[in-house]
Amino acid sequence: MKSKRQEIERISELAHAMAFRAKAIDLWQKLDELGITFMQAQVLRFISKNEGCLMKELAEEFSVTLADITGIADRLEEKGILKRTEDPKDRRALRLRLTTRARSLLRRMDGARQKTMAQILKNLTKKERAQLMKGFEIFLKAASEFLTKMHK
Repeated sequence: MKSKRQEIERISELAHAMAFRAKAIDLWQKLDELGITFMQAQVLRFISKNEGCLMKELAEEFSVTLADITGIADRLEEKGILKRTEDPKDRRALRLRLTTRARSLLRRMDGARQKTMAQILKNLTKKERAQLMKGFEIFLKAASEFLTKMHK
């Protein structure tokens, strides 16, 4: 039986390995050929699910500074992938929206990701896939709760 410390260390190692593999999968999709970085791709995915989000919300989601997000947004805007619009209720706040080019880019990225994931998951049984999904859901919920508490 592993001690709690050993469990924490192993889970940390697995989470790191999963993040590394996820990044490798995105790299395999040749994000550089699409002209964006891994972090930019993650930002685009977040905005696509939270259209009109605030820069502040994006910084909180990725646990980075507002200056970091501003730099990423600047580069995406220069590429014609992102546009910032004033919030009608607060002119100081900027809302983030995707352009048509960004939506096309996301479709290509998602298609490549799904193809890769299908190749990986074909090695698992239906039961193993269900266990994997449940484990990810539990971990992400716990991580989200932790991050929410940190930002309060």
